[in-house]
Amino acid sequence: GGHMTGYGENFTSPNYPKSYPVDSECIWTILTAPEDTIELKFHDFHLENTGTCRFDFVEIRQGGTRNSPLIGKFCASTIISPNNSTGNALFIRLVSDGTVSEKGFRATWRRISHKTTTAPTTRVSTTPTPTKGKQRCS
Repeated sequence: GGHMTGYGENFTSPNYPKSYPVDSECIWTILTAPEDTIELKFHDFHLENTGTCRFDFVEIRQGGTRNSPLIGKFCASTIISPNNSTGNALFIRLVSDGTVSEKGFRATWRRISHKTTTAPTTRVSTTPTPTKGKQRCS
């Protein structure tokens, strides 16, 4: 688990590609610059399949904490990918129960910058009006 910042990287469930540990909870948080969003892709995903995701699951949340809005809870070998954040943080939690454990997952994330280089569309004043005694507005 851990905190990931920067431009993007790989991360995997513990022991991957061997089985992840039973009875465990692993948390990853991804945090980028305020104006960025995150694209999260799962390239390999194998968790215990119970149909309900009650025992082993990965949950992805929109934001940086366990109380952030849930994007989805995934198990078995299907996951919606890529997952895109709306903000600059994602919270990923892997939970396993005491019995079966599978290969786990391998994922990558990258930051998507939304900094714009074009001129702003809203302009405050089209004709600058200098005030007496103040510097001329440009």
